[in-house]
Amino acid sequence: MEDEIIRDIFGRYTNIERFSEKYIQKNPDPAHADLVLFIERLIKETDSKEEDIIKQVSSSEFVTSAKKEGIYLNIRYNYKKLSQRALSSISDGYGRSDFGKNRRIMVEHTSVNPNKALHIGHIRNACLGDSLSRIMRFSGYEVVVADYLDDTGAQVADNIIGIMLLGMPEEKAGVKIDHYLGDEVYGRVNKLYESDRELLEKRLDILKKIEEGGNEFSSKAAEMVVKVLKAQLQTLGSLDISFDVINRESDIIKQGFWKEAFDVLKEKKMVKLQTEGKNEGCWVFPSKTEEKVLVRSNNTVVYAGKDIAYAMWKFGLLKNDFNYSQLDAPDGRKLWITDSNSPNSSHPEFNGVEKAISVIDIRQSYEQSVVKEAIEALASIYGKDIEYVHYQYEVVSLSPKTMERISPQNYDDSKKTFHMSGRKGIYVNADNLLSKLEERISQESRTRNPSISDEELEKISRVMAAAIIRFEMIKTPASKILTFDMDDTLKLEKGRAPYLLYTYARCRNIMGKAGSQKPSAEPKEEINEYEAALLRDIIRFPLIVKHSAADMNPTYIANFLSDLALDTNSFYEHVRVIDKGGSVDAYRLGLVEAVSVIMKTGLGLLGIGTLERI
Repeated sequence: MEDEIIRDIFGRYTNIERFSEKYIQKNPDPAHADLVLFIERLIKETDSKEEDIIKQVSSSEFVTSAKKEGIYLNIRYNYKKLSQRALSSISDGYGRSDFGKNRRIMVEHTSVNPNKALHIGHIRNACLGDSLSRIMRFSGYEVVVADYLDDTGAQVADNIIGIMLLGMPEEKAGVKIDHYLGDEVYGRVNKLYESDRELLEKRLDILKKIEEGGNEFSSKAAEMVVKVLKAQLQTLGSLDISFDVINRESDIIKQGFWKEAFDVLKEKKMVKLQTEGKNEGCWVFPSKTEEKVLVRSNNTVVYAGKDIAYAMWKFGLLKNDFNYSQLDAPDGRKLWITDSNSPNSSHPEFNGVEKAISVIDIRQSYEQSVVKEAIEALASIYGKDIEYVHYQYEVVSLSPKTMERISPQNYDDSKKTFHMSGRKGIYVNADNLLSKLEERISQESRTRNPSISDEELEKISRVMAAAIIRFEMIKTPASKILTFDMDDTLKLEKGRAPYLLYTYARCRNIMGKAGSQKPSAEPKEEINEYEAALLRDIIRFPLIVKHSAADMNPTYIANFLSDLALDTNSFYEHVRVIDKGGSVDAYRLGLVEAVSVIMKTGLGLLGIGTLERI
């Protein structure tokens, strides 16, 4: 529907690639205009004449006025005509587009070290990546969702040291294994490093053995990694986050990816063996900023080196592919995972994408810039048209109140925020946060509705707790530090997920009360300001989704849904859909139906479920 209206208003100009994203303002102020065109940009980039553009826009039946103000063209809608077109177009899937033109892309997210439980910093990554995957798929991309499993890293080695060298138990009765290993084993081993330098030196030896494979340390590491992975997947499943494939770092080595990639890098003279200085004996990549070690003098491969090989696989620049097996996920699904020991050749195609998006926090910007520089140079050599994106996001910090509560010994009243540290035990565990939210929601729901069944109470608590966390992680732009406050998160108020769920449930309640009355796209009388506000939102939603896909920014949708909820509840306060005698205004019912469809779709794009009643 939106494309039809935009095409009608702007005519031949909409033939321009990404017209809506480049020339239409995302969130115009309704006090000035219903729709805003960057007319000066359009004139400059298309060599068009101002008078021709204004004439085209003014001739549309959907427009009552078009006035140029500075670099903008401010447009006012004909709301009656818009209602007739818009409300007759609402159905499930409203806002879906072919923007991505079926391009194959890979979104890699979460990628947590498999040695501990997920904390809220990891959850921000997962929520951003999962929401982005949903938005891109909805916008016409073919999306492969991947998780990178660093099963040969130092943190896995720390747990192996605790179990195999220090004799700590592998598991603890009644405690989730990711909680136990992260909270007790990993924490204790890192504490011992401070006083036992010999133990710290043994870490390098254990790391090498894990990477080489074929020994008791690597076998135990592989066993523990899968157990922790399943526990982490259980947490992610509570937030409706899943993957198409999990790629083990160890398989990049075992299945020859690194060897093939390294041979190519040497053949193309993109790396060199350093024979003197601080990097003597290392293979280095001379990036634009500084020399980056890819292979240490002891022949172990650093993160950036493995990631270059991994990126080459993503884009189909390697001859090899992984072997895969299927993993039983906690939710009962079969999940593909790389497995160098598996002969399985029957699996979906995961690589060979045109665009790879890696959701990795901003602290890895340098390493990711090295990977991007190397992979783009290789792509140029191979004549491949590819795009490597480091989707960077800022970290999650803790508010003073939250820090004082979880780690009073590290609290400092002179600081406004505190960074988390798994090694020091300073973090908010995602499972624990979910449990606290569910308990709080359950208590409040039972108080408001004593007769509610246990089954419905459990569903409301589960859906709303997950919604609260996911919305908190998305509503703050990825480019900004998210300061997490436990007390604020537990508040059930406007501007937060419960308010959006309540708005949807209220729409469904009104539609239920309307019974067999059919919605109408024809208003009985002149549209008032509250109806006009909803109609603007309804029309704008597909544009917001496109902008979100183009800019890879789920926050646009979160902000839009917050505005939609406010406009909808303002509408309820001033306008009656069903009067006291039970008579239904069919046009207003149509607006309510449209809001419910958009709210459910928009929340779904953020990975948030809905409730018919709260």
